[in-house]
Amino acid sequence: IIDSMQATLGTQLLLDRAFALREEGKTAEQIVEILEKEKEKNYIDSLTGIYNRTKVKEYIEDFVSKGINLQGVMILMDLDNFKSINDQLGHMEGDLVLKKFAEILITQFRTSDIVARLGGDEFIVFLPNFISKAGLETKIDHILSIIRQELSPYYEKYNLSVSIGVAYLGGNNKTYEDLYQSADKAMYTAKRGGKNGYFLGNHQTKDKHA
Repeated sequence: IIDSMQATLGTQLLLDRAFALREEGKTAEQIVEILEKEKEKNYIDSLTGIYNRTKVKEYIEDFVSKGINLQGVMILMDLDNFKSINDQLGHMEGDLVLKKFAEILITQFRTSDIVARLGGDEFIVFLPNFISKAGLETKIDHILSIIRQELSPYYEKYNLSVSIGVAYLGGNNKTYEDLYQSADKAMYTAKRGGKNGYFLGNHQTKDKHA
């Protein structure tokens, strides 16, 4: 069953998800059953093999329903000037960039974090725990550096970059929609600041990636 699912899920995502379930104490039979159900529920983005909007929305809604004083962080990402790649090189090349970007995210976040593509060139990561502002800045700076290295030809020729908005769970951010709207607002603040950077919401300060 796992072999038949690899084409849809992507090998790395499949292995990461299976490992996470094993860490939770699930048996081999339970792991296969869970992975099969996730496939049936159309939780997987067909292009990149990572989770899609449906999965991340349901996950966060379930997470916030578990009680008060929960901690978590939503990271919203958008590829700046991605349209120029599609227009000049074609959609097949654009798809390759999206796949590579998804692979980078999978390798840079933990198996317990939810990494998804919302659609187009917009991606999202949800960390189901607290991380300090300093720790988050270090994490994002590192990821932006890796993305720049891995996608350097597109940065140089097509001015590709990444704008990121961050929202912390808590305060006015109590639901998925609250978090998304806050992170989206933060992301567009980063874009208005010249793109190629990030903005931490919830009254955090803005930082520009050099």
